[in-house]
Amino acid sequence: MKGAMLLLTSFVLTITLKAQFVEDALRYTIDNSQITPRSAGFGYAYYGIVDDIASLKFNPAGLTLVTNYDLSLGIGFTRNSIETNFLGNKNKLNANSEYLTHIGLIAPVKSIFDNTVLAIGYFFENDFKNTMKINGFNPNSTFIADYAKYGPKNYDDNLATFLSLADKNFYTPLIDSLHQNSFVRETGGLHSIIGAMAFNVSDNFAVGFTLQGKWGEYRYFREFEESDIYNKYKSYDPDDFTDIDFDRLFLEERISQTVGAFSASIGFLFKLENRLRIGGSIKLPNFFEVDEEFSQKAWAKFDNGDSSRYNFVNKGINNYNIRTPFIYSLGGSLHIKGLTISAGIQYSDLSLIEFKGRTTKMDRLNKIIIEELVGQLAFGIGAEYELMDLPLIVRGSYSIITSPYTQNIENADKNLFALGIGFYPMDNLRIDFVARYAQNSDLRTNYNYGSGSQFVFVQSPLNLGAMLTYRFSR
Repeated sequence: MKGAMLLLTSFVLTITLKAQFVEDALRYTIDNSQITPRSAGFGYAYYGIVDDIASLKFNPAGLTLVTNYDLSLGIGFTRNSIETNFLGNKNKLNANSEYLTHIGLIAPVKSIFDNTVLAIGYFFENDFKNTMKINGFNPNSTFIADYAKYGPKNYDDNLATFLSLADKNFYTPLIDSLHQNSFVRETGGLHSIIGAMAFNVSDNFAVGFTLQGKWGEYRYFREFEESDIYNKYKSYDPDDFTDIDFDRLFLEERISQTVGAFSASIGFLFKLENRLRIGGSIKLPNFFEVDEEFSQKAWAKFDNGDSSRYNFVNKGINNYNIRTPFIYSLGGSLHIKGLTISAGIQYSDLSLIEFKGRTTKMDRLNKIIIEELVGQLAFGIGAEYELMDLPLIVRGSYSIITSPYTQNIENADKNLFALGIGFYPMDNLRIDFVARYAQNSDLRTNYNYGSGSQFVFVQSPLNLGAMLTYRFSR
């Protein structure tokens, strides 16, 4: 089971409406966008290329490879196919997105250093759009029993007791054999603006620096229904509470987050003429501030047609901070007779993610992070070939990103395959296209404990992108 304690504890925080949890930190830590369509064609092998606006995200020292003004703009489209498997029942939905991948400008300037370059760019870093649907008959456990046992121990704050589905001792007879339906929709994204300066220290060695600000939003909506489709629970026993004339429970949950952060990076690049490049970068931690609103609304229906007298409503706000870890990277490429072979590697110790705040809840989250998260490694290898008689460049790559969890399910590592093409209609104008496919499995939970409370979902995003790059002299 992948990160079972992590996921279960996350739901405990959700049902008590202390909605921040470990997945919030991972959401804002791991990039999942194209960055630019050209760099997407190389994947993580782009760490060995770093010669255009994407250097702002990978290694700013690569900006020194640009000797003229460079203006770049890109667009992207994602078709994300999501298949869930809950109690043997599979459901498939799509979550499609279209967006501006980036826009940026590189400008060489005069200074005491040779080939000093300034650059600024906007990037769409993370796409949070996701849609999932599950349904199935669960013979072993129920959301209602789980909430009654593990939810708040105040009668009016516990959904099960408030809706008369459990008694004053938080006991409910609704312990199994209910049909469960759930629909989840996530939206939003993370954006950044990055400014950089790079310069040659010598003919073969360059360094670069960046400062960046990030902002974004995340929206979560879930509809959950639990129903007695086989009429196992038929009559209301108010004295001993051995039975209840239950028909169904409806639940709506919403979370809305806005975030802001700042960070910086430093990079170096060794270059030998136009044949060899070796570089690396260190990205400093991001310091996120998260403002959050959350709400739950639920109501119950009974066999005689009655509904709960009052809807259960609970809502509130949170504000907290997240510190992400350092990110270390290395890359290199070799160019021989029109062929470029490149490789890159990136590492980050995700167990160093930290929620900032002097509360027991934050301490508990940080303990779970240490126990359940590990270092994450991303590796890519790619190649590019310039056709001799045509103004075309073709490229392809393979990348793999390891799972961030100590325990994994099958296919938890993310595999990315990409094909790209570059077209030069003019000497100083390039148009790039990319198609990138990825797939990996993840695990989520409907509620805390109980057989059948978890389900597997497989994401298979297909990214398409195009970008225009125009280089010109002053």
